[in-house]
Amino acid sequence: MSELRADVNLVREAFERFDLLDDRLRLLQGTVAETLPSAGFTEVALLRLGQGIGAAADDALEAVYARLAIGA
Repeated sequence: MSELRADVNLVREAFERFDLLDDRLRLLQGTVAETLPSAGFTEVALLRLGQGIGAAADDALEAVYARLAIGA
């Protein structure tokens, strides 16, 4: 599954290229179980789970659903 993971530096560079990199952006790297429960954010406006996440998508959506920023 490692071939399906995006390089966090490439993602950061893409956000920077479009002037979207600021202090509100948090990039998490790792499994849903390792990262989302302790991420410490209060709102989610954009969530990209990536290819091949499979059943963990349900866990991710449950972890962030209450923190979705409506209309963001």
